[in-house]
Amino acid sequence: MKKLLSTLASLKLAVILLVLLLLGLAAGTIVESSSGVAVAGRQVYYAWWFIALQAAFAANVLASIVAFFPWGRSRIGFLTAHGALLVILAGAVTSWFFKVEGQLQLWKGESGDAIASPDSGRVALPFTVKLDDFRVDHYPGTMRPSNFRSDVEVIEPSGARFKTAIWMNHELEHQGWRFFQSSYRQEDGRVATVLSVSKDPGQPIVFLGYGLLVAGMCIVLGTRISQTRARREREAAAAKESGIGKAAALGALALAFALPAHAADPALEALRRLPVQHDGRVMPLDTLAREAVWTVTGQRSWDGADPVSTATSWAFDPPVASSAPVVALGSSEIAAAAGLPAGASHGSFLQIVNSRPVLQLMDQAHRAAEANVPRQGALAAAEKLEARLVLFQQFLQREILRPLPPAGDVNGRWSPVPAPLLDARNLAALATGARPAGWPEASGIEREVTYNAVRPTRIAWIVLAAALAVSILAWNRRSKVLDGLAAAGLAGGFAVMSWGIAMRWQIAGRIPASNRSPWRSRTCSPSTASSTRCRPCCPGRPGSPSTSPSSW
Repeated sequence: MKKLLSTLASLKLAVILLVLLLLGLAAGTIVESSSGVAVAGRQVYYAWWFIALQAAFAANVLASIVAFFPWGRSRIGFLTAHGALLVILAGAVTSWFFKVEGQLQLWKGESGDAIASPDSGRVALPFTVKLDDFRVDHYPGTMRPSNFRSDVEVIEPSGARFKTAIWMNHELEHQGWRFFQSSYRQEDGRVATVLSVSKDPGQPIVFLGYGLLVAGMCIVLGTRISQTRARREREAAAAKESGIGKAAALGALALAFALPAHAADPALEALRRLPVQHDGRVMPLDTLAREAVWTVTGQRSWDGADPVSTATSWAFDPPVASSAPVVALGSSEIAAAAGLPAGASHGSFLQIVNSRPVLQLMDQAHRAAEANVPRQGALAAAEKLEARLVLFQQFLQREILRPLPPAGDVNGRWSPVPAPLLDARNLAALATGARPAGWPEASGIEREVTYNAVRPTRIAWIVLAAALAVSILAWNRRSKVLDGLAAAGLAGGFAVMSWGIAMRWQIAGRIPASNRSPWRSRTCSPSTASSTRCRPCCPGRPGSPSTSPSSW
């Protein structure tokens, strides 16, 4: 019995199970991104082998707790942290067996007391929900919805009632049921809200487990610190400190915090700070250019040039830009369909849109999307390629650079610079001249440009990786310097990441954890995707302008 308990409680088994669980989660993430949530659930998350791994891990944790009985004061942190893992797994099991999910669709003025669940069919609610009103807000300058709001009334069987509102990131919670704003429908002049509804008795248990896990880790850390301090007090002499680790770690931190240098060209720096309206918000041209270059080329800079120079050159000289091989293809199948050499990673706009096989792949991807069929392989690559072409085309048609706000309409669509005046000199003069009414404060633009240049997420991970390396070096060394550097690196990494989150919060005007990131660009808006296809204008396609250079 003791041998079996020792085997189940072994650290080697725990490491093996954790590695297998991480590989399973990675596989589930890949399957979910390529085939959808339902397929990932069937093949990974709720598959027998993944559940067996979790059960084996629970047995390992439980055996390790039993093996150290009696625990004593020094084992309180260990017991709390390992017990927390069992609580989290218990919460997950509770959710698996008892969680209810579904949707509630209500037309304006309609009441409902049951949800439609894909697993259980019709599930009755212990109260009634009535939709009093429904409103849709739009992003400035677009018809794309920015927020949905449902004004509802909750009616109890006893007759008691109260009014409340549900909108994105603001759910209604009542008697254990949670209602989230999911979507809406418009038909024959009427509007209906679509609410996602769930009841998950396992969620509080999981949250309790998370709290216990954090508490257990803190207790373990405090216990280790006190034990180390006591051991060092008993030592007669301290080992000599090595300056090598300190110098290496400081060098890594200095390298990590080094900021990329921008060119000192005044015109380029003025262009970088030019406010433009894009994707429903106002941003510096620097943000739009970085996003566009990354989306179109798949690289943060093209041929080492500044993204602002690259992106504006596409609009300044469309004939040259449309013939340059700057559009990332995404797969060898796309390259072959476009008739490009084997191994080609990029093609020109004209090469791609004049390739009938590539257009056929895009049409197949559209039909698959309309039928809710997962796109894989060449179809997935064609779908992503089309998004890159649409964004690139907006530069070629000189429609995407919109720095001119309309007079007296803060939510109106901004206008582009007339084509004859669209060049670097005129845009720089606009950026440095009198600020038109409707432009944001220069300090806000400067804040976003600084965020783009610093890239705090990258710096934070570099600093945290350096702290991890120093921690590994200090594992078997009694060095206060290395311990201090590891702690400083950890604190510095979290500080930089927190600073980046605070900057994004200030820039976007909302917490970065909201549904839609201010840096996420969509070339096809939901409002247009249902009625028209967001397609690059292709020669020979009825109703679309020619993309030959002679048309510019």
